[in-house]
Amino acid sequence: MPSLRPTLHDPPPRRRSGARTVGVLLALALHTGAWAQDPGGLPGPLPVQTVPPAVDGVYGEAVIELEPDLPRAALLEIGALSVRGADLRDVLRAIAAETGMNLLVDDRIERRVTVALQDVRAIDAVAALVREYGLRLEQSGSVFRVRQPAAPPPPAPPPGPTAEVRFDGVPGGAGLVTVDAQGVPASLVARRITEASGTNVLVGPGAGQVPIRAYLAGVPVETALQTIAEASGLVLRESGGIYRLDAPPQPPQTGPGGPGGNAPRRPGGRVGVRVEDGYAWLDLRQAPLGAVLEELAAGGGWGLAVYAPTDGIAVTVDASALPIQRAFEVVLRGTGLAFREQNGLVLVGDAQNGGVTESRLVRMGY
Repeated sequence: MPSLRPTLHDPPPRRRSGARTVGVLLALALHTGAWAQDPGGLPGPLPVQTVPPAVDGVYGEAVIELEPDLPRAALLEIGALSVRGADLRDVLRAIAAETGMNLLVDDRIERRVTVALQDVRAIDAVAALVREYGLRLEQSGSVFRVRQPAAPPPPAPPPGPTAEVRFDGVPGGAGLVTVDAQGVPASLVARRITEASGTNVLVGPGAGQVPIRAYLAGVPVETALQTIAEASGLVLRESGGIYRLDAPPQPPQTGPGGPGGNAPRRPGGRVGVRVEDGYAWLDLRQAPLGAVLEELAAGGGWGLAVYAPTDGIAVTVDASALPIQRAFEVVLRGTGLAFREQNGLVLVGDAQNGGVTESRLVRMGY
């Protein structure tokens, strides 16, 4: 079957001479004489400007972008192309010189090629080399350009930690929440819970960047917050329907080497304290005693002075409508501590000392 070559009734383009190759064997032969001498022996006329390119698209790292219309020089056949260990730039320029193609070659291309082609169009030979050696071929009218491909985009960063929260219920009311957090900061988890459920959740200083890892399915919002706090070493406080996640006060570090030694971190708990009109409602679950005393004193409008260590002491109390002074007694029961209110200040100290529970006049002799 005869090859499909365009029929050219006008004189063939003049071949350019003097193409140089360095240290390579380059043989190029064009079938131009046959076209001019025996056009009737070819298939019916084929409009050169509408011949689609034989090679187009993206091949691996190579990119070939050709227009539907190709210039006549690009469609001339190369009878034979045989090179071994040649500079690819020289090979491309030799093809251009032999066919009259307008071909610009990027000088930054550094490839050594060994190739043997027979009876192929010039554009197909160039495209084959571009594809084989991962280059880019572009066309702009009658001008072709071969250059290095664009640098690949940087890889996408790995997905960061996520926090997904779903809420089934009435926003701001009763309902069940599902929380899926994998190493997400507590501030983001609190925000997602608020957005989904309508329950206000605040995060105190020092707690926002604590990583939360939890999967809870279909639990009340308060249960979810309490579980997250306990698992992450945080303290959950609630006042007037607003929840707050705080970092627990750190105990003095008196391990080996003095300050800065190894000291155990106190686990988190729930601190639910509400004070109204001199009465206190307590919902405490393994709550740090120091945090409870602060909440009670603040609710009563008093200052607080603590003269004994409270670190490591946790209290669990569920009581309603206690007079605020009675509330202090309840939370301090069994701790070995006592309190006294004097002039708007609550004093807390060792019950065995007696200096907190009574006032004594000590006369000094001189």
